[in-house]
Amino acid sequence: VSPSRWVRWLMFVFALAGFMISTVDQFVLAFAHRHDKLFWMKLGIVIYQAVLFFGYAVVWTLGRLGLVSSLFEQSYYAYNDSTVKVFQGILLAIIRHRTDLLIIHRWWMAAMSASQDLETLVQKARLPIFGLDMQGRVTVWNQSLEILTGFTFKEVHERKLAGLISEKSRPNLEEALSQLADDVAKASQNLAAKAQGQGTQKLDSLWPSSNLVELAIPVKEARGNSKQVRQMAMSFVPKLSEEGKPAGLMAVGQDLSEVSELKFVQSRKSALTAMLSHEIRSPLHGIMGLAGALMDSPAGQPMSKQLGMIYACSDRLLDLVTNVMFLAQQEKNHTENKQVPRPSQPVSFPSIVDEVITLTQIAVDKSNRKLLKSSVRLVNQVSCQSLPLVPGDRQKCVQLLYNLLTNACKFTDKGTITVDAKYLAEQQVFEIHVADTGKGISPEGMKRVFQPFEQETSGDSRSFQGVGLGLSVCTEIVKLHGGELRLASELGRGSTFTVSLPCDGSLGLAEKVVPEPALTAPEAPPRPATPAAPVPPLSLKLLDRPPLVLSVDDDEVNQEVVKNAL
Repeated sequence: VSPSRWVRWLMFVFALAGFMISTVDQFVLAFAHRHDKLFWMKLGIVIYQAVLFFGYAVVWTLGRLGLVSSLFEQSYYAYNDSTVKVFQGILLAIIRHRTDLLIIHRWWMAAMSASQDLETLVQKARLPIFGLDMQGRVTVWNQSLEILTGFTFKEVHERKLAGLISEKSRPNLEEALSQLADDVAKASQNLAAKAQGQGTQKLDSLWPSSNLVELAIPVKEARGNSKQVRQMAMSFVPKLSEEGKPAGLMAVGQDLSEVSELKFVQSRKSALTAMLSHEIRSPLHGIMGLAGALMDSPAGQPMSKQLGMIYACSDRLLDLVTNVMFLAQQEKNHTENKQVPRPSQPVSFPSIVDEVITLTQIAVDKSNRKLLKSSVRLVNQVSCQSLPLVPGDRQKCVQLLYNLLTNACKFTDKGTITVDAKYLAEQQVFEIHVADTGKGISPEGMKRVFQPFEQETSGDSRSFQGVGLGLSVCTEIVKLHGGELRLASELGRGSTFTVSLPCDGSLGLAEKVVPEPALTAPEAPPRPATPAAPVPPLSLKLLDRPPLVLSVDDDEVNQEVVKNAL
């Protein structure tokens, strides 16, 4: 390389020093990986390379000193270069192959561990989990299902799921399996295209979504003579084989047996409540009719006060029963997910407000005292307005306004109770306001006054009768009409209830009503005499005979009320 002897020796020293430094570095690096399974193989090739290079250095040094011939030196280099390349290549290939095998082994162990963990999770999970093959046969049945149904895995293995569930659930299962089969086929094609680099979608978007199916599985001990079943909501997800082809389904869900039983009990309770309420109404009508007949008769005059109390108590009880019946019916509809059509009868609120104000003026409390105190004035600002007819149920609207007005009377000691209404044509909303100057409601009370059997507990509010159904009934009536009930209140300044009902004004305008003057309200409602209808000329010859009236009723008390009225 250089004609100068000193330069050659200097370069040799530099090369030897570099060799020593790199050799030490290789040994340090190898020692750092001493816990590796291929440590001794890697250390061996480092030692082999160090010895081989050391031999090169010795032969080169001997050649420079003239101790070996140039032919020997060149032969040594040639033979060692050929053998070291072959041997070192073999060692490197073995190390690389062993490294690949170790990586594959680690992957395999990790996959087996994950599979074992997943299998343990499936078996020990407190949720029902089962697996199916493409023919619908059971391949997985965890311990939770064994406890819930009484069937062990050996008893259901390779059996079709359709034979284990009730007949009512089979159509739902077949529909879900058919849909999932199509989804799995599409997912398999998309995944194959994705593997070949042809797809552009994300991997999670290629996987089909799960289907939720309700299944009823009869319990093993009950299959002979009982109808006990387990209601389950199962979510099906597909699974693919190693080749990416459809391999079956996995289902995980929740036992809904207790929920279903609770729904059944709730529906029976609602039905029982509605039936009892209906059966109570008939005797109440009879009591009120007989008490009213006695008050109108001369024989009942000495006991008019007591009879008036009977009539008032029956009236309050009838109002309570009506509210309970309505709430029970609404709860039943909600439990059965029954869609009740929105009432569409034309309702005239001017006449309703006038009627309800008259009823409120004669309403009494549990002590047979008027609800409307003498220091409180009812203000009707609705009857004289030109307002549109509102689609709804007139009876329910009367009940709604009566509950709001009587509720205002209970908590207003002085001032006014004002009923006002307006029509917002642009928003197609009819609003009616019931505002009082009473005690008001606290912010905490406003959160619960619309709940059944809840009342505002501040001040003397609990001193009034009632079970807390009035405002909850109002809420349900407004919901039935597709409207909204709002409350604005401040302690010491009163409350304002606002009812908003949908109205497009297409039913026309309601007739204006001249408000009736305030009533002095005797102990019982006055009973105006009904004028006799004109008799047709052809019936004049029958005037000397008593009229014939046919009354059809299955209640003897009601028949007696009709007799007294006649």
